[in-house]
Amino acid sequence: MNIGFIALFNNTIFYKAIADELEKDGHSIFWITSSKKRKTWLINNGTLAEKIVLLNKSVLNVQIIEKGKQLINEIERKTNEKVNNIILMDRILRHWNYRSACEYVYSISNTINEFLLKNDIEIVISEGTTVQELITAILCKYNNKNFYNPGTMRIPSDRFLFFKGYLQKEYEKFEEFDSNSTRDLSERVEEIKIGVRSGVKPNYFYWNDQIPKINISWFSKVIEKIKESLIESRNDATVKSLGYHLFKEPKYLKPFRYFRARSLFEKPDLETKYALYTMHMQPESGIDVFGAKTSNQLDVIEKISRELPVDMVLYVKEHSNCLGDRSVSYLKAIQRLPGVKLIDPFFSTHKLIERCQIVFTICGTVGFEAGFFGKKTVLFSQMYFDGLSSVISIINSNQISTILKKESEEFTAEDKLFIENMLNNSFEGIISDPISAPICISDENLKRVSFAFRKLIDLIQNRNECTNKKQMLNED
Repeated sequence: MNIGFIALFNNTIFYKAIADELEKDGHSIFWITSSKKRKTWLINNGTLAEKIVLLNKSVLNVQIIEKGKQLINEIERKTNEKVNNIILMDRILRHWNYRSACEYVYSISNTINEFLLKNDIEIVISEGTTVQELITAILCKYNNKNFYNPGTMRIPSDRFLFFKGYLQKEYEKFEEFDSNSTRDLSERVEEIKIGVRSGVKPNYFYWNDQIPKINISWFSKVIEKIKESLIESRNDATVKSLGYHLFKEPKYLKPFRYFRARSLFEKPDLETKYALYTMHMQPESGIDVFGAKTSNQLDVIEKISRELPVDMVLYVKEHSNCLGDRSVSYLKAIQRLPGVKLIDPFFSTHKLIERCQIVFTICGTVGFEAGFFGKKTVLFSQMYFDGLSSVISIINSNQISTILKKESEEFTAEDKLFIENMLNNSFEGIISDPISAPICISDENLKRVSFAFRKLIDLIQNRNECTNKKQMLNED
């Protein structure tokens, strides 16, 4: 089978290790990248140049742009996908001149489409974060190919699911779920529930939980980003320009903002009547893609504030991993909203969930955690865990008043079966990159993840065989 991977960031190293295992089974591996650096690295590590397509933003051809425009126009007519939405989901492209952004989308759409068809690529594996990944996912769907975004199950965080497309709304089902023969799974769900209620957090929280400091590491990162911006951003649309770093996402200010922001937060009063909203890291695919149409968090918090009764406070808890990312003026704008209080980012989220009236999140893990408490939870997007009985996805904030009147439910027997089914279709392993999580390229983890990928390939091959047999029968 011909399989494609998208190589944009440090996870290229992880996916190359998985790809090497799949090549041993006789599969052909192809790569899509926008980075000359990644392409060179892949070639130096044994990949043939003809199996890599480079999406160079500085080389745009008028004819290719026109062909891509026609392709995108057809996709927009036949599907619900819109280029404007894709542009807004990409943290860099959304700040480009609109015409330039469209031309880049048209160009890479044509290039990726021809690469997929020419090489008969049946499965593409990638994150769903950047425009290159989002467009590839859309093209796979348009051409009846398979795009998977492997991601942590979050709870537990040492297992992962193969999500279909670029969202985390639906995951691949591998086996028929038999609710009568799940004793081991049932015990596992009970362990997970106890862990969540006792305050256990996903492993990625601890990997990212660092207090920003001005030290040698900080200076090294600043210098590295300046060099990267001046050199690589000219050709690679996933690399932020110097202007972007200075004015759009000034991470270099994080250590200074961190200590200034601390004074804005207060300890929560758990005896008062309150609702809880936990803030997302941003920019980040979890909110910019999965919750794209409600990604303006200030706007979401204001809408919640409008719907709450006067005797209920809204506790807004900043994400402790990104304290210092947001400006003090932004946090003060939240603080000025009626009935809203900024809560200590380091206070236990689980204690807040336990005592609150209702939990609000756009698409965060807190919504999944709250489901294990049987706590009323509102999502402002559709997620794979919104099948829990206490978790509700909404499209209109006017629904909040009605939801508030409902009674909270305990974690039900149906919820238990829902999680058992999820576990039944998940795999053991860590999907990450060696910078964030060095464990991901350990021999044991690569063995586990490779096993899961082989299961996925077997599933697709079996489906293809069934489809071919049906077509032959219909022709006869």
